[in-house]
Amino acid sequence: MRLPFVLLLLACTRILPAAELPELADSPRLASKPYHATVMAAARAQRLPPALIHAVIGAESGYDPRAVSPRGAQGLMQIMPATARELGLADPFEPHANIHAGSRYLRRMLERYRNLSLALAAYNAGPEAVAAARGIPPYPETRRFVVRAVELYFGYRGIPTGR
Repeated sequence: MRLPFVLLLLACTRILPAAELPELADSPRLASKPYHATVMAAARAQRLPPALIHAVIGAESGYDPRAVSPRGAQGLMQIMPATARELGLADPFEPHANIHAGSRYLRRMLERYRNLSLALAAYNAGPEAVAAARGIPPYPETRRFVVRAVELYFGYRGIPTGR
């Protein structure tokens, strides 16, 4: 059964208690992805689904460790320089360090918002933008990112999105 896209977004509004996380099982869909061993280590350390970390990497940088956004976000998980300093990330272009730092930040956003869509929006646009918008900010880039990351996450988990 394929979910209509509206239902996909509604599914992401469910509150995510820290104690109720999807399993950290390795998936054949993910095992062939670049940096998978590092993603698995970060997933275990931060109690995150590996599929979610892979989805953020795919949506943010397309797995390009040298990616730099027009706004200055860097590396696989597209971490802004100020956030990198806050996370103690010395070299945002070093894949292992970038994945671990980005996963720590993603965990913070999930704990703060307890809502996948809002956490992803805050990861991409910053928590200040989410607070100001009282939801997903109206930035086209952020809205595309949230949709893409959710689609990838569901796809990696084997859940059809209907798109």
